[in-house]
Amino acid sequence: MTRIGLLSDTHIPVDAKVLPGQIKEVFRDVDLILHAGDIYETSVLDELERIAPVLAAEGDDDGYDITSDRRVKKKHTLTVDGVNISISHSEPGLGPWSVFPDLKENLEAASFKYNNVADILVFGHSHRPKVQNRGNFLF
Repeated sequence: MTRIGLLSDTHIPVDAKVLPGQIKEVFRDVDLILHAGDIYETSVLDELERIAPVLAAEGDDDGYDITSDRRVKKKHTLTVDGVNISISHSEPGLGPWSVFPDLKENLEAASFKYNNVADILVFGHSHRPKVQNRGNFLF
């Protein structure tokens, strides 16, 4: 089984000078790291890549240094151990800043948009960790 580390909105060096030390401990056995955007500096990706391979989503506040990095895309869609995963910083009409005011409507919209495309949908941007399961769809 592949272990994936997820993080988002690190905002380095604005919110902190470096990644918290706990990241290395928590991610020490992961096989892949997904960063859901607002990275700010490529040094963050470099540091994470010393732990495991990294894929990252472009955040709304990420500049050219980040957006031109080979590890960064607006959205990554990948399959890991037969599970389809889509990761982006935010998705127009979906996610925490959605036009849908509650999570139930968000899940319904995401399920409709990503039906048969993703089993797991990862967003950043909200600064609030939340995991919801709706049928076979993890959001």
